[in-house]
Amino acid sequence: MESLKKGETLIPTPRWFIGVRVVQIIVSLVIVALSGYLIHGYYADPQGIAIASGIFTWIIAAYAILTEHSAACRPGYNTWAILSLDFFMIVLWLASLGANAAYRASFVVPVTADCYNDGSAVNSNHCIVLLAKCV
Repeated sequence: MESLKKGETLIPTPRWFIGVRVVQIIVSLVIVALSGYLIHGYYADPQGIAIASGIFTWIIAAYAILTEHSAACRPGYNTWAILSLDFFMIVLWLASLGANAAYRASFVVPVTADCYNDGSAVNSNHCIVLLAKCV
């Protein structure tokens, strides 16, 4: 028992928890794809935070799955790292969701826009914005 260092004790999780990690990866993939599509037209910081959250989710979920379930990667497992990385992801996703909600709430004026795309990878839409007629 003395050979184990702090944090190296494997906390067994149920087998269905792998499914939860896979769902995390799939949902983050969808969010990264949607944010990338929006950023192609117009870059906004909340979408950038969503992409960063998604990429960090892939890295952290892969670390958690591999170090817990692969014997070759088991030396890299640390209980405190798993817990703190999961907590970090909670904070990052809440910040991303809040930033995107606040950004969407800022759209309060009805407008009409005529846009054209210049073909760039990011910020490719250029629009002429006209205020809509208020009735």
